[in-house]
Amino acid sequence: MSNTRTTGIDFLLDLNERHSRAFMDLSSERRRYRGEHPTEIAALKCMDGRLHLPVMTQTALGIIQPFRNLGGKFDLGWPFFQVIIEQWVQYSISRGRHCLVFVTYHYARGDTHRGCRGFNYDTNAAKDAAVKLKDQFIRVYGKGAVVPIVCGIETDLDALILHGEDDHSVVDLAKIKQSSQLELEEMLYSLYPQCLKELCEI
Repeated sequence: MSNTRTTGIDFLLDLNERHSRAFMDLSSERRRYRGEHPTEIAALKCMDGRLHLPVMTQTALGIIQPFRNLGGKFDLGWPFFQVIIEQWVQYSISRGRHCLVFVTYHYARGDTHRGCRGFNYDTNAAKDAAVKLKDQFIRVYGKGAVVPIVCGIETDLDALILHGEDDHSVVDLAKIKQSSQLELEEMLYSLYPQCLKELCEI
């Protein structure tokens, strides 16, 4: 029993060391990215380990600040959550950077029961909660300082589902094939005309 426990602890310590080393190795990539993109990014998401946005977006570890809770359920009325979000916002503003918040929900297109257990596999309920939280951010922070967008995460294909500012326009990135940089920019501007205007104004 003791040997099993020691082996398990050694495994976790080794895993932690490898993850720490991988994070440190990407420090120059994070500096380069932040030099080119003056926006801090946070993601409010479920505790499900499949939701690994650095892998899905091919960005260096540490660029997207994760906040996790069961089902991705959050409320700015929760005192502790309110404090840590405010600290993150003030950190960003003090450095002259905008705040972009991905308010996420997740599901699996191949099987409902590979979706979010936190919402009892009800994707519509998870999506509605994300929209409600996005609206809460807008009420608390207004428009400009913090830009929240609703983003679905489809775990079968590791695809992002972008919801526009109007909560009706939706783009499934798994269905976007061989788009040029210009076409992608046009798509984003059609989804987030006001958001991108605010993010471009330093």
